[in-house]
Amino acid sequence: MELSLHNASQKHLKINRHSYFKKILSPPEKLISVILGIVWFALLVTLMIMTRVIFPYTEPKEQIQPSPNTSLKDNNLSSALPCGSCPKEWMSYSHSCYYISGEKKNWIDSLVSCQAKNSSLLYIDSKEEQEFLISLSVFAWTSVFRESRDHPWVWKKDSTFKPKIREVSHVERNCAVLSSSSITAGKCTDLHIYLCKHKLNN
Repeated sequence: MELSLHNASQKHLKINRHSYFKKILSPPEKLISVILGIVWFALLVTLMIMTRVIFPYTEPKEQIQPSPNTSLKDNNLSSALPCGSCPKEWMSYSHSCYYISGEKKNWIDSLVSCQAKNSSLLYIDSKEEQEFLISLSVFAWTSVFRESRDHPWVWKKDSTFKPKIREVSHVERNCAVLSSSSITAGKCTDLHIYLCKHKLNN
């Protein structure tokens, strides 16, 4: 009696195991698993191909390095920019390239930053150019300055166009700032964005 119960329970266990595995590995579920595996693999391969073909890795372009022997007084920097075209992130107007900084600096640091970009802090050659720059609606340093309120404004050596500088108060303001309406006297220690200019070779 004990033996037959033991045999019966083992048979029951075998039947339960068989039906359990039969349920797990039934043909439709196997087929669906295989199909899902193939689809997943195909999507993975497609994604890899897209990232290589459609969005290829491009190495960053070499940046122009400043010449070690450029001085602050040298406004005619030697050209390292491509002849007749402005570099990426610069805009062009007439025969010049302009760079609008994304950072704010005082006047002297702005002057140095533009020289490091093989250019000059903004100077204006004509009324038309001034109107174009004012239309950009930026508040940025120009290269115009003076020693003190009692001294005249200093322009680029060969500058023939000298726009009027608007005085805003009796406070000592000796560096010129381009605004959305005019060129204004500003404190040289204030922090503003800066505009660099580079004339293209014809």
